[in-house]
Amino acid sequence: MANIVMVMMVLIHDADHFRQALCWSYDIPWSVKFVNLLVYAPSVFAAYLAVRKKRLAAITTSANGLFIGIAFASVHLAGASILPYWGIWNKSFFLLGVDRVSWTILWMTVATGVGVAMIGSFVAGRSSVQFRDKPSMGIHQGMQRSNKNN
Repeated sequence: MANIVMVMMVLIHDADHFRQALCWSYDIPWSVKFVNLLVYAPSVFAAYLAVRKKRLAAITTSANGLFIGIAFASVHLAGASILPYWGIWNKSFFLLGVDRVSWTILWMTVATGVGVAMIGSFVAGRSSVQFRDKPSMGIHQGMQRSNKNN
């Protein structure tokens, strides 16, 4: 569920970029649209693992939330000089002079990433405790049971 919330928040963030492009009469290149799709991959992968009830789902969810929170904050606050694939959004929000709506959506996206990371960490911790406390059928226990039957 947390990964779906993350995908929805990134969709809202992307919708804001489309709104910005309309306001600036900026035509978003297909290359930017394609590269942007890659941002969804970690969330979709983590959701897939969760649906399949894989043990790595919670850790993947946590890593995904941290990745999105940190990456979005750094790219939008400092600019994207390391990966110059974002068209006009290679510049920081400060240089672009974005409005309050964009700032609000950015901080909501970062906060959602942090929240998703926290949820993933909580579930991972809970799962490890349940796994640790779950009785296993080790050799020692199997021998005790066979001795009781004799």
